[in-house]
Amino acid sequence: MIRTLVRIVQDFADPPASGDADNQNVKQTDQSWAVGLLTSLLQAKAETIRDEDYWEVHAALTIDTTAMAEACRNFYRAVFRSRGESDPVGLEALESECIYSSRMGERRAALEGIERVVAARRVAAEHAPELLPYLAGSLNNQALMQSDMGRRAEALESIAEAVKHHRSLAMAGPNAFLPDLAMSLNNLAIRQSDTGLRAEALESITQAVTHCRALARANLDAFLPDLAMTL
Repeated sequence: MIRTLVRIVQDFADPPASGDADNQNVKQTDQSWAVGLLTSLLQAKAETIRDEDYWEVHAALTIDTTAMAEACRNFYRAVFRSRGESDPVGLEALESECIYSSRMGERRAALEGIERVVAARRVAAEHAPELLPYLAGSLNNQALMQSDMGRRAEALESIAEAVKHHRSLAMAGPNAFLPDLAMSLNNLAIRQSDTGLRAEALESITQAVTHCRALARANLDAFLPDLAMTL
């Protein structure tokens, strides 16, 4: 049901500016109905949701649609408040809340939240190295949110650490982690350029392109968009 509602919201996310006014009104009404029902369902599930149901809902909410942002943020916020950051689902919910808060322009709150996530994931990875990929991903998100707040030096530090972790992970398991390394190198190049490190930025984006070319050769349909983004 949730996945279907998400699809309806996405289908009617951007009604055309011109054309049949009645048809546009119908689309907007359908979207409002879907968002309202989605909000009610998410609120009903949030505080008592089981782990397996959470991951199913989380997978259904991956589509980036502005109309859903508030409903999604509130769902993740309620899950986090119920579970807390010591629980894996609760910590993931906090990170997702931060992402949606950032999309809604709540940048300071998003940054404060992601800093909590990174701190918790750092401690967890020290005790369980298999959790290192989660730390690397959260560092990437932290870098984006620091950059949004104008904290360029800190953003560069965060993404550089993410690249370091993704590089070690890709050396051990290239099939699983090379795509993450390529994307984090792309983000590192952006942050380096932002801080005037042009030679370093060129080196980073060159590495990203090299990795994306290799990935696209192995699986064109999956990785051609990533290669195009880095070129």
